[in-house]
Amino acid sequence: MAPAAAAVVTTKGQRTMAQKVTAATAMLKVARRLLQANDQERLEARFIQAFFEIASQESISYGELAKRLQPINQPDVSRYVQRFGPGRFEDPGMGLIEEWRDPQDQRVKYCKLNARGRKVLDQIIGAFE
Repeated sequence: MAPAAAAVVTTKGQRTMAQKVTAATAMLKVARRLLQANDQERLEARFIQAFFEIASQESISYGELAKRLQPINQPDVSRYVQRFGPGRFEDPGMGLIEEWRDPQDQRVKYCKLNARGRKVLDQIIGAFE
């Protein structure tokens, strides 16, 4: 068996690296398509990663989100959250998340997917079930 062919042979039930990359790429494309349906601008990969990071938690602080998205900084995280949420100034948001301040420390902000955001997440995941 040629070395290249050996790399794709797995035991039953395991996926090869190529299959995992293909699945991840497909999920990214579906996510980009569904999220862009709510926003006309081209979405960068970090923006989509931010959506998945928010979706992976019951709620997440902006600071924790910034840590997970390194090297993205807190101002960029705020911009992402605003774009997912209510928007800013004359820029309408996508309406996919809700955000609030910590009642104990008003400097800390949290966000989570709202019902509409969970619906988009379900559509992304449903494309692969």
